Amino acid sequence: TLEHPASRHFLFVRAPRPEPGIFRCVSYNVLSPQFSLSHVFPHCAKDFLRWNYRWPLILKQIEFANADAICLQEMPEEVWQETCLPQLRALGYNGLLRRLVAQRHGAAVCFRSDKWRYLMHENTSFTGCDDRAVALNVVLQALDETSALQRVVVSAVQLCAYGASRAPQIEEMPKMLEEQHLNQTQLILSHLALFGAIPCVVGGDIDACPGSVVYNEFRRGIPLKHEREELVSAGLNVNGKEPRSTTFTSLGPECHDYIFFTKRDWEAVSFWPIPTQGDVAEGGGGSRLPSAVLPSDHYLVGADLVYTGPAMVRTAYVGTRLKKVKKTQAVRW
Repeated sequence: TLEHPASRHFLFVRAPRPEPGIFRCVSYNVLSPQFSLSHVFPHCAKDFLRWNYRWPLILKQIEFANADAICLQEMPEEVWQETCLPQLRALGYNGLLRRLVAQRHGAAVCFRSDKWRYLMHENTSFTGCDDRAVALNVVLQALDETSALQRVVVSAVQLCAYGASRAPQIEEMPKMLEEQHLNQTQLILSHLALFGAIPCVVGGDIDACPGSVVYNEFRRGIPLKHEREELVSAGLNVNGKEPRSTTFTSLGPECHDYIFFTKRDWEAVSFWPIPTQGDVAEGGGGSRLPSAVLPSDHYLVGADLVYTGPAMVRTAYVGTRLKKVKKTQAVRW
């Protein structure tokens, strides 16, 4: 049995429950076992790459986050129903998972079951060379009938600019991948438009840095009939700039993980600081991800939001346009 040094590490400090009126959302790419391989992460001991070692650390981070909603990427389907979901339920969460079409993992949305109940969900999935992109949109309704915020759409997004082992090795590849990535983004945003005026929060690994075409497309927002509903990045909104890094790639530290929200509905009051490489090294386990301390090649990102929109009338209605949506299967509780 391996000891989990992160259980006493400063990064694993329990966050207090959100104050009344605060909606806390976190996003976390947990690193699929399909990709946690020694030749991909040669700096990390093989034992620390095993899912049975990493999942308890991931679960501890989720527990300490005390979030209303959790967006997970690269969550393995084979352990979701029998292992992960029951353990999340024990922490007070319920959730759904949408698997990528040709992969063994997908995106999940979890929510605190003592504050929210499930209304419906809608999936945006891709096939062919787009088979590493998915979005799961879940509509939640507040259990508190007096809350001004009665409904919210939580979207877990996982983007990647190429299918597994299918990136064309040609000179035009960067342009092709950018176009593919942009098409994925535009389709995901168009599906969010189906929810109309319901406040929306997006948590995801969009595989794109600040200032990129894909990042800017998310910032442009959701295409409604006569206008675009602007999306705001919580990190940029709170700090005036995005984090230097949320993940470590072959190119070094990069920022790929974000929490976006509809500008008309929310204001970000906090964005959780991302630890520096020095902070990680000080905690033990080296300065690169993943490590004995941090179980993924991404950091968990989190934000506290205040609902600033008008008080909602309590109803289960979510919009007539959703009747046109073809529901696809998601793994539910």
